[in-house]
Amino acid sequence: MLRMRKLVTLLLVVVAISAYGQVPEASILWQKGYGGGGLDAVSKHITKTSDGGFIISIGSNSTIGSGNLDSFCSLGGDRTIYLKYNSNATMLEWVKCYTGGDIIFPIDNGDFIFVGITRTVPSGWAFEVNRKNSSGLILWQRSYGGQAASAILRDMIAIQDGGYLMFGETNYSDTDFTIHHGSWTNADFALIKVDSNGNKMWSKVIGGSGDERAISIVSAPDDGCYIMGTTFSTDYDCTGNHGGDDIYLARIDKNGNLVWQQLIGGSGGDNGNCAVSDGKGGVIVAGASNSTDGDRTHFPSFGCPIWVLDVDSNSNILWNNCFGGGGGNCYANSICKATDGSIWMAGVSTNAGAEVAMRYGVDDAWFVHADSVGNFINAKVLGSRLWDRATMVYPLSNANVIGGGFYDDSGGSFIDPFEYYGGLEDAFLVVFTPSTTSIEVLPKAYTLNLYPNPSNILVKIELPENETGNVHIYNSMGQVMYSGRVLGHKTLAVSIADWAEGVYFVKWNGDNGAVVGGRFVKM
Repeated sequence: MLRMRKLVTLLLVVVAISAYGQVPEASILWQKGYGGGGLDAVSKHITKTSDGGFIISIGSNSTIGSGNLDSFCSLGGDRTIYLKYNSNATMLEWVKCYTGGDIIFPIDNGDFIFVGITRTVPSGWAFEVNRKNSSGLILWQRSYGGQAASAILRDMIAIQDGGYLMFGETNYSDTDFTIHHGSWTNADFALIKVDSNGNKMWSKVIGGSGDERAISIVSAPDDGCYIMGTTFSTDYDCTGNHGGDDIYLARIDKNGNLVWQQLIGGSGGDNGNCAVSDGKGGVIVAGASNSTDGDRTHFPSFGCPIWVLDVDSNSNILWNNCFGGGGGNCYANSICKATDGSIWMAGVSTNAGAEVAMRYGVDDAWFVHADSVGNFINAKVLGSRLWDRATMVYPLSNANVIGGGFYDDSGGSFIDPFEYYGGLEDAFLVVFTPSTTSIEVLPKAYTLNLYPNPSNILVKIELPENETGNVHIYNSMGQVMYSGRVLGHKTLAVSIADWAEGVYFVKWNGDNGAVVGGRFVKM
């Protein structure tokens, strides 16, 4: 069926590659493709490790001998390949390969917790957690829900007391999820806490008589959590629907009590696809919106966009913004907050225009970079002539980010160093630097030191000694915030107390022809 889909597309769709020079593009540090003869894709789930590194998972059903994933794994068929990197993704420290499970949590003694779903009855699925030692031997295994019908795990986090919070959906009441709203054809949100040995501590069901789709769980400051998804309900726990489907967001305390919940959206369709802590006790949510009213206050002319918003710990929407292409369907699959405070999103674009620089094919992988209050900085499109997705983005220790997803064909931006192995799709990883290629240019060996960074009152710019030139500071929209002529001064102090929070770019044009760039964050 998938191969027929590709054939029909090649026969009926003529793809035009359109370039929009006005869109600043994110800079790529390195990129790599992985694949075989089957379906290979990077998961959205990333695990941070105690040493500051992180683990990426690649789901694969490629057979042995069909691609470069063989160097990582000797298991064929359905498998998950885990890549452990150091904090800035400059070193691949180890690789492990297992069947079953998608999310992994390393234990200090070398064991691992694996999480996924498992079939319990012919028509049912359950959350599954198991602990394995470094050799892959199962030490214990637990399942939750699914005694009568399906319980589907969507996301999971580790918490400070050594336990875990699992978030997903349930279609029926059972001994683990004792309440269900509506018929068995409609899912409710399902949340369960287990201790370090997998013993159930408590569980909670939230929903209405319509359908709920669980998406993300994010740690809250009190060892509780935020849960985020999409709801079609208008009753029980899901009152206040704006029309159609809405984003559902709730804060849960450490004992499983509902602190607050709200439905976010307008009279059209609004979906939450990913969420991350905003670093201030709240949560940033990204997805897609078709509404032109309600909680959405930005209405560009280019159709359905990525919609991103920051909600504080008391459920107040602090800001919202949207990004998209010229009439296409754009949405985010993953979001992260970089160490410099800026925000990155990984998703899909289907048409060029606005913040989308070009179109390669049917769907393209699209990465969007915004400042700490949602203002656009830059973006990058990666694509072939067919279906490509960005599914993951994660912050590195040096303000860079790593992204991933899959590509469906060769060509476009997926040329050398990429190789397409002829399967359904291949996985890719890419590391972006925070600079905008059209602003930061470093043709000579000069540097700018900016401090304190971040700052909220004053920023000092340490310039090349005894050099003269012009200094300009731009906000993320390209507007000039400061311009000055520097005559042999080594350090320039600029007051930023009245400037808005966000990322700012510094550019020094030396009289000797040198052009040097830098950036700082106003908090």
